[in-house]
Amino acid sequence: MMTDLKITTVNDFDQNGIFPLRNVRVGGKKVQTPTAATIPGKLREHEEFHPDSDGVSELYRTVGGDDLDEAMRDPDGSQINSDLESQFSSATDDSLKITFTKYTETSTLGVAHARYLADIHAAYSDIITVPLMPKLVRNVEDDLSDPSYRSFKKSVVAFLNQVQERHPEVPVMGLIPRLGWEFIDDLLGVYEAHDVTTYAFDFDRCKVTTGTQLAMVEPLMQSIANRGIEEHTLFYAINPSPGTRQQALGVRPASDISSLGLGFDIIGGCHVSPRMPEEAFEKMEAEQGEDGEPEFRLFDRTDWVYRDIPVSDLSDVFPDKTAFDAEGVATRVRRSPTNAKYRLQKLVNGEQKALAAKDLRDALASDQAYPQVIEKLGVTDQTQSAYEQARDGFDEERFQSGVSDF
Repeated sequence: MMTDLKITTVNDFDQNGIFPLRNVRVGGKKVQTPTAATIPGKLREHEEFHPDSDGVSELYRTVGGDDLDEAMRDPDGSQINSDLESQFSSATDDSLKITFTKYTETSTLGVAHARYLADIHAAYSDIITVPLMPKLVRNVEDDLSDPSYRSFKKSVVAFLNQVQERHPEVPVMGLIPRLGWEFIDDLLGVYEAHDVTTYAFDFDRCKVTTGTQLAMVEPLMQSIANRGIEEHTLFYAINPSPGTRQQALGVRPASDISSLGLGFDIIGGCHVSPRMPEEAFEKMEAEQGEDGEPEFRLFDRTDWVYRDIPVSDLSDVFPDKTAFDAEGVATRVRRSPTNAKYRLQKLVNGEQKALAAKDLRDALASDQAYPQVIEKLGVTDQTQSAYEQARDGFDEERFQSGVSDF
């Protein structure tokens, strides 16, 4: 399958951790990574992102079997089409557009649905992603013979076959679900058979930098190095947890952006609600600060942490480099402490994470990133040791594969 995706790694992964600096070219567009995706579908009229945060635009839509049946019957396209069309048109022309769909069924993706999804992804994406299937993945309990896993794998193959048949020119990103290494290793074989060497890892709102996830990420990076494709691949982290508040620090270390040191190139949005009953989540979201005032969770691009800021203080700490207006944000959060707050946090923080990634690219260009990164408040000792451990295994495989080539 020949596509026009070209990925070049221009550094040697920095001094420690796995920090690739890459040029990604597809369809006449060029993007540099590491970066964080912005989510243009959440923009309203007269809102935009800072131009320096431009790079990757993430589109997202949940789809069920009934939605797909209805869409396939509708000659004028469907709600799915119009939603994605609206998100697509909110993104800047030269950004790399990557569409994710979340398939909500627990059954295998049928051929007709796979065909429709392949067409939708091809229409609204520069790189096609395999649909997310969280319900199927969460049902997997056993080994490779588990019926839910077999159903998931069949769904992946059905989708890849449709893409290969109908859109062979569009590059594809394989889906890596949050399952044990034996499953991931099995899926890598499926992707290799379909010439797919770029991957989106669905973290399902878990922290990339903690043990369970590292036990999947580390062997994944080693496997890529062992195959000798580490300079021509691309990793997208979708649904990473933004991290949890650490009492001792008084802030929330941003474990989403910290995953950039574990070999990830693009940090995507988190579209999964916290694991708690909806009412509890809504109550938590609408909770006011100490004195009944709403708080805004703001990403700090220097320290890589999230801080909860009372809206009356927002103007004092709002970033200088942003396309958003602090007063305007504060006013809308006061007026709607749940919906507007949630939407604006996604927008402002997405922009700021993309700017933080740009700062990181500048440091990587001079091979000076690692010493700067580990000084950040949000990069905890645990994260730093994860970086070092990941790099050790990665280098071992890289040099092994280099020796065998020689």
